[in-house]
Amino acid sequence: MTTPAAGIYDSIVVQPRQYQADKKHHITIVGRVEDKEFHIAELASKLLQQYRPNEIDVVAMPLCELDWKDFIVYLRVMESGETWRIDAETIVFKQGEYLGDAFHLLDWLYDTFKYEEYRTMPVYGAIAATATREFFCEPKEYVYLAFSVGEEALSGKLVIELCPEYCPMAVENFVQLCERKTRGQTYQDTVIHRVVKKGWIQGGDVIDGSGGNSVSIYGKDFEDECYAVKHNRKGIVGMANEGRDTNGSQFYITLTEMNWFDNKMQAIGRVVTGWHMLEKLEAMDTVNERPASTCRIVACGKWRSA
Repeated sequence: MTTPAAGIYDSIVVQPRQYQADKKHHITIVGRVEDKEFHIAELASKLLQQYRPNEIDVVAMPLCELDWKDFIVYLRVMESGETWRIDAETIVFKQGEYLGDAFHLLDWLYDTFKYEEYRTMPVYGAIAATATREFFCEPKEYVYLAFSVGEEALSGKLVIELCPEYCPMAVENFVQLCERKTRGQTYQDTVIHRVVKKGWIQGGDVIDGSGGNSVSIYGKDFEDECYAVKHNRKGIVGMANEGRDTNGSQFYITLTEMNWFDNKMQAIGRVVTGWHMLEKLEAMDTVNERPASTCRIVACGKWRSA
């Protein structure tokens, strides 16, 4: 499961003095892979790099929603200023300093190189769609969950990136329960039965939704495989248990960093898109940690980027 590390972010926001003796223009573009503006900035600057390699150097970093939010949090810790007053989902740095969004970059490219963008927004829509499909592709595996709270269906899907390279049995168990492939057992129409504020949400009781039952595709339960995925951020998905080697159908999604789960709970993936849904689930009113209004998984399955 690929997660950009702080060291990678450090290489983006470098001290400007590192470039003082370098006459080449160093451009760094960071943004969500689904964002058309990210691809506008990337293709325009890389076209110039192709023809003027001695004058401009370009690094582009496409991110999923989760990593984009992590990047913004990182910048807020490391930096301050106008960077955080923009609504764009693409940020451009020049010589390690904030330049603006994709359109600020196009203005700078015109002023510096007389470059004029010629592609249309529908073209960039197609480019972004293709790049997104390639970004969310095998050997990674993805599933989705869709929710309702009370009578309200929440918009969108919570997309989870799984890590079969670490936990193949647990991932297969989770996928099959999403796809309804095993003895009719499925996450669809089950409820989120527990919400621990600033902790985690929990669901997956495929028997009666009480939170007292858990059964796997292998039988009652199955053993832990690996603790490689750490609970170091919001959005980590793992198997709820009653002690070592008691994994079943119940799962949790962290709402904050929960390092004390490490080596006790087996994490199997992370939320990559649908952050707004996770925030709505966290904000639900609860009574004794149970949602006051029924929160139900109304759809689930394998996910493919459109």
